[in-house]
Amino acid sequence: MNRSLEISVITPHPHPLYPFGAQIGSVVEDLLRRSDITLHTRARAHLVGPRHVHLEPGCIDLYPDRIITLPTITGPNVRGIPGGAVDRFIAIDDRCRVRSTDGTVFAAGDGTDGPIKHGSLAAQQADTAAAGIAHLAGACPAPGPLRPVLRGALLNGAAPVYFQAHLVAGTSWRSEVLPNPPWPPDQLVAAEELAHYLDLKWPAGGGARDAQ
Repeated sequence: MNRSLEISVITPHPHPLYPFGAQIGSVVEDLLRRSDITLHTRARAHLVGPRHVHLEPGCIDLYPDRIITLPTITGPNVRGIPGGAVDRFIAIDDRCRVRSTDGTVFAAGDGTDGPIKHGSLAAQQADTAAAGIAHLAGACPAPGPLRPVLRGALLNGAAPVYFQAHLVAGTSWRSEVLPNPPWPPDQLVAAEELAHYLDLKWPAGGGARDAQ
């Protein structure tokens, strides 16, 4: 539309890209600042009218022409599977076994109670769950606990910035900012089994992009 933009980003978290940890959050804050994008952290947004957003705390009022928002998600509420009393996410342990069961029920993906929802993490959970099921069938030794690694690329108009965060106990991070992607250039899924399957099905990653 050939118009100059004033952009504001609002998050309830203490820094942007919260799942990647504070170190990467500070990098993104600097990128936003240098791009003249206003950042509101630890904020709750209330839609007062069609073009009126009120932020708390701070009593800040914004009057945007366009509002882009992300929905709050809840769990799948699977009948017969224990879930949270409020959000109904499926509680799992570090081997992706459903808690309060006999250890033969596994779950993976955004329906579980992990604090971070991401396709790559879901695929890593699926690898762990599949190894656990194979162990119960006597096909392999007992797998170790899941050591999730979150990876991403931030496209910022210049050279992309690549991030990697090792999640520790689901609540802390060991983060890295990288000059090059920590995955093969034609790989779109950072998970051992699924990435290998897609590579076999669509060599050189050509069809994997369509599948993704």
